[in-house]
Amino acid sequence: MLRLVALSLVCLLVACDGSQVEGQRLFEDQALLAPASGVTQTEADGTVTSRDPDDWRIGPAYANQVTILSLPSPNPVQLGEALSFVVDTQGVPGGLRLVVRSVDPVTRVVDLLRIRDPEAERPEAAASGFYPFAVSVRQLAIEGPRLYRVVLVTGNGGIVSYGDVEVVG
Repeated sequence: MLRLVALSLVCLLVACDGSQVEGQRLFEDQALLAPASGVTQTEADGTVTSRDPDDWRIGPAYANQVTILSLPSPNPVQLGEALSFVVDTQGVPGGLRLVVRSVDPVTRVVDLLRIRDPEAERPEAAASGFYPFAVSVRQLAIEGPRLYRVVLVTGNGGIVSYGDVEVVG
């Protein structure tokens, strides 16, 4: 009987891990494949004025490791401004960095492009702490004013969170 209970517990744990892996895979598919649409609007001071329920959720694999303390603001953001927010982490492999999603209009191939701003990378987030990001929108807006999907990833490429940012000219 004890073996049956132990075997049942092992199967339950494996099933839970499997569902978390599947949930993370679905979350990453949404980040990469769903069209950018709508934004969580924020003021420069971080006050949220309207919320897009799809923006800035935390992936299931990182739910107990990462919290976004202040959402990216301002949003919409002017081309000459900086987008800033703060993340609290218990530490993630390789730290954290921001990338922008690019979709080739002809082939529909998705790519995550590095944002070339030193404030877009926090390798020190491999350790617990609070980590501010303040990214020049000119580095993010590779195609000028429009809607962009911004993705927060680990140094190992795992997708932690994502949201849409509206860049205005």
